[in-house]
Amino acid sequence: MSEMSEKYETITHDEEFLFIPDKTTKSKKKGVIKIFVIAIASILIILTLFFIISVFLAKPYDNTWLSNFLLPESDNAIETEVEKLKSYYFIGFMLTIAVVSMIISSILIKKSKNKK
Repeated sequence: MSEMSEKYETITHDEEFLFIPDKTTKSKKKGVIKIFVIAIASILIILTLFFIISVFLAKPYDNTWLSNFLLPESDNAIETEVEKLKSYYFIGFMLTIAVVSMIISSILIKKSKNKK
């Protein structure tokens, strides 16, 4: 009886100094990161679609906040064209970010499916 208790004490004493990371916590962290990336990608896609649709639906001289943001009124035709280009560049930038995040999220999904 005393031999077994001595063995148990030595094992527990040795294990206090050993830290073995749990594999489940690592996989949970990766899963949270994947969900976060997919959520950001979907939000960016929705925002990009909103801006694309709003540009095609906005008329240059409507007095709505959207048309004033995208195509502000100006007495100078050149300034109006410059503002149109700025809004198109902004939409292109948003679309690029959305596509890149979609690609990253699809790669992450494929990797997670391959590991299973």
